Amino acid sequence: HRILPTIYWPHFFQNRSWMIAAQESFLTWCLFSPAIMQISSQTKQRTDLKRNLKFVIITTNLVLLISTTLAQSCVLILEFNGFSYQPSSYERSSKWNFLTVSTNSTVSDKLIRQSSFIVGDQLSRSDFHPSFDSGYQVLRLATELVPAVLSLIEPDNMSCYWSVAFYLSLIFFGIAQQLVIWNSFISGVISFEAKTLIRWEITITFFSCVAAFFFSLPFTTDLGIRLMYFFDYVIGTGWWLMLLLFLYIFAVFVIRGRPCTGDNVIRELFDIDNDHSFCNVFLSTFLTFIWSIVLPIMLIIFSIVQMKQCKVRD
Repeated sequence: HRILPTIYWPHFFQNRSWMIAAQESFLTWCLFSPAIMQISSQTKQRTDLKRNLKFVIITTNLVLLISTTLAQSCVLILEFNGFSYQPSSYERSSKWNFLTVSTNSTVSDKLIRQSSFIVGDQLSRSDFHPSFDSGYQVLRLATELVPAVLSLIEPDNMSCYWSVAFYLSLIFFGIAQQLVIWNSFISGVISFEAKTLIRWEITITFFSCVAAFFFSLPFTTDLGIRLMYFFDYVIGTGWWLMLLLFLYIFAVFVIRGRPCTGDNVIRELFDIDNDHSFCNVFLSTFLTFIWSIVLPIMLIIFSIVQMKQCKVRD
């Protein structure tokens, strides 16, 4: 409790909290694992798959740890200055307020339902009208918590460098994400006429990213956030993505079969033929069992539970 005083610990033992954590884990690795496939496939040279895997895992966990620590620190600073955070909703201006004077109310009194998506999340309060207020906002850490803390802390106590560094790092992460996503599109365009278009790869990449930027500008408007909520809800619920991933695993490992099997993937990842250490043998056997039996079953179970929890019918 002293390390994480802002956590309402009874929520830690609720089934709903674990389902949200499972959903966020699935969305995180469902988005970042294709980066390994993209890095490993779009090159003529032999790549070290284990090195790429370690890099993505370490970078992802490091960013998540820093974000969690920053969010916890922001909540502590707000409480120290006599404020408490409450979820806001984008639909009505009367529900835009996300700061209130600190009271003795607990988190369970303020939060009824929580759904975490890709870009934003949905937090419902008891005073939200279900027909008018969704409780959805995008990037609450960057749009609510950090700006509120920066407005409370005096310039003598914290340099403006940290605010610039925070938002500049978000910009760099966005640019890097765009380059990874659009690399697949650019590779597909170049493949039509590889000998001619390979010289224009940098130009095609630049104009593709610029076009994507201008196409995303409408999402910053009042109508755009409604479209963002729709797409984020459809994709972020994740239940149909779990079904697609299950079908993909079944098609590749069962229908397609050799050489695309879990054993061959493990051999390529851990180099079993040359390294017979206990750690490699144990991890290879464990991952083969997980990928072949446990993972497909868990995907089906999570898909059904997630579809029920997110109230898709509503």
